[in-house]
Amino acid sequence: MLIIWRIFLYGVAFLTQINFPFSPQFPYSDIYMFPSGLPQWVWAWANFDGVHYLTIAQHGYMAQFTQAFFPLFPLLMRFLGMILNDKFLIITGQIISFISLSLALVFFRKLLMFDYKPPVIFRSIAILLLFPTSFFFAAIYTESFFLLLVILTFYFARKRNWWLCALIGALAAATRITGILLLPALCVEYMNVKLFSKNLVNGLAQKMVGLIKTPLLYIMPMGFVIYALYLQRNFGDWLYFWHAQPAFGAERSAAFILPPQVIWRYIKILLTVSYTSNSFFTAAVEFIAYCGAVLLMIVGHKQRIRSSYLLFGWLVVLVPSLTGTLSSMPRYILLAFPLYLVLGIFLRRNLWFLTVSAIFLSMLILFTSYFIRGLWVA
Repeated sequence: MLIIWRIFLYGVAFLTQINFPFSPQFPYSDIYMFPSGLPQWVWAWANFDGVHYLTIAQHGYMAQFTQAFFPLFPLLMRFLGMILNDKFLIITGQIISFISLSLALVFFRKLLMFDYKPPVIFRSIAILLLFPTSFFFAAIYTESFFLLLVILTFYFARKRNWWLCALIGALAAATRITGILLLPALCVEYMNVKLFSKNLVNGLAQKMVGLIKTPLLYIMPMGFVIYALYLQRNFGDWLYFWHAQPAFGAERSAAFILPPQVIWRYIKILLTVSYTSNSFFTAAVEFIAYCGAVLLMIVGHKQRIRSSYLLFGWLVVLVPSLTGTLSSMPRYILLAFPLYLVLGIFLRRNLWFLTVSAIFLSMLILFTSYFIRGLWVA
């Protein structure tokens, strides 16, 4: 299934290259993509953020504001590039993404097997691959690699291997800022599975003591802490990754903005901007993605999905909106894996599943074409 999915996306990219001009809405394509000697349907998978990961992999954090991107993924690109060929980092990045997604799907299936039957598992994985912005899993982005780390973290938590869970969680925290969001979710998982005294007070106290003794609280944050210390030592700002966010979106704020304020702002945009403009289309897609994710998370509670999964999903959906914008939200929610499970459970009738799959596939083709052309999607 995955190989067919990847070939299909390359096919969409190839047809896009033939029929539409490349109109990049991001810088440096002439520096990193054109000179590669590769066809557009190959190098275009490094569009947008991919350019910054190529920059970091080749030169480190020399370029201003690239510190917004966490280091583990470009370090892995750099390491494999030295083994394969540093001239083909674009290929190396796509290989990492493909292998990461392959492993992520294997362990996603194993994770769901703890609680669900094969039909639900199949639908959940199919929805993941057909999701309108799933093409980012194929691009030179952290999405595939980070999803693998997230799934592995929860998988080993379910296996009660807390040391391995914590170590992989630390790698996730060195890959994306949202990696640190695994910590509260895994603490909830630990508290749910550790049964001590039946007395509420004594049982809670024993759970807290047990949690303090686990490696979760000490090892999982280390990926984030080490990067923050690196930023402090080299740039004098341990929160540089956060303060650099406005550079990658004119509407982002380094200060925290509450979600209701962001929602009201988007409602005003949709009511005032011309519906034929690109701004309206972008705002509508971001707003629908956000509201749809919130709705699905609410449904997840009614489906009694595991509380640790739901907490992580909520954090992935809500935390990005604290920057004052829903920009990139259609991509961010890719990592809220409970969304796929919610749909996998809900779409139990074949007609429902096929209808949603057809809609998602149509949107996937459209958004992939936009991305390959260098147009903003998320």
